[in-house]
Amino acid sequence: MGVSKLLKALSYPRSILLGVVALLWTLFWSALTVIGALFFKGKWWGDFITRTWARGLLAFFNIKLSVRGRENLVAEGCLFTFNHTSHFDIPIAICALKDRTIRFGAKAELFKIPFFGAAIKSIGVLEIHRSKRDQVLELYKKSLVNLSKGYNYILAPEGTRQFTGKLGTFKSGPFIMAVSGQCPVVPVVIHGAYKIMPKQTVVPAWGIWAPEVVVEILPAVESQGMTLDQRPELQEKVRRAMDKALLSSSI
Repeated sequence: MGVSKLLKALSYPRSILLGVVALLWTLFWSALTVIGALFFKGKWWGDFITRTWARGLLAFFNIKLSVRGRENLVAEGCLFTFNHTSHFDIPIAICALKDRTIRFGAKAELFKIPFFGAAIKSIGVLEIHRSKRDQVLELYKKSLVNLSKGYNYILAPEGTRQFTGKLGTFKSGPFIMAVSGQCPVVPVVIHGAYKIMPKQTVVPAWGIWAPEVVVEILPAVESQGMTLDQRPELQEKVRRAMDKALLSSSI
């Protein structure tokens, strides 16, 4: 048996074993987040928790991460958008944007999970009610004040994970948020995460020993001076940029 076939064979029991470990890891950090929130305040606590949690997940499954386009990061608070294909998109993005305070959006159902829901709420994760558009938009607007405090938000314009590596239809919410806050949108394209844990799978890195992921940070798209009537224009600019980057990927 060649080395590559051996590593592939070993990936199956590893995925099962470390899949359980990853779940326990997440529960541990969730409980610590809730307890720590009683004593620690400020964004540094959330940064410490999310970064440590994310690094651990990538290490468990030997995920090889490389980042391109860091020169495109902006100094002010911004909205990152990413293509959503895997449960690992968020930890990957947190590791790739390691020197930025990142808070993400999560579907409302996740906030009902014991410990985990309380944990993400305590550090400022946005609770997204997919069927309540007005409520989501109001949440986005209330969160804009945090941009001046050093926070950045990362949202998936597609709203949910896609079954393929291609971009799905974009929703307007993130771009309404950007225009309302007059903040730049920095598109982030994640190449390769689709293979790690695609939609409707429960075991990470099945049949892959060392997944390779590339995070590509694209040039910012400005919303400064735009009105909500121009939101479709901003949305289309971001989508074109992300689609072009995805199509040029060899991963």
